[in-house]
Amino acid sequence: QSKTKEYGASLGFRYEPKTTGEGLSFSLTPRWGTSATSTDALWGDDLPIAERSTNNRTQSLDAKIGYGVFIVPQGLLTPSAELDLVSERSQTIRLGARFQAQRHDLETAFWVERSEFKDSRKPDNAVRFDIKIYY
Repeated sequence: QSKTKEYGASLGFRYEPKTTGEGLSFSLTPRWGTSATSTDALWGDDLPIAERSTNNRTQSLDAKIGYGVFIVPQGLLTPSAELDLVSERSQTIRLGARFQAQRHDLETAFWVERSEFKDSRKPDNAVRFDIKIYY
């Protein structure tokens, strides 16, 4: 029986000057090593099988910047840009905006996204529109 060891670390920095969401906000999160993103194993019937990978030197970076503008009396509009880099694998760029209604029971978001891969796969392009209703 083989034993598997996984190592990983992340560090996050987030800046939001106002609790209302107005103004400049940004976050920066570098990660090193193996990431714990195997959530699909929770829904499977079988136990997950660990990979025997010796490459735990994966580095990634998530960066987000936005600027919230309060639109009286409708709500908060936040245009933003995001960048997700994974060394040796991919990069994803997202541009869009989120709108949160003044009553805080409705939130909408519109995003355009492009993912480029370091291997031979073609880039993925996506347009996303999200609506959240809180009740």
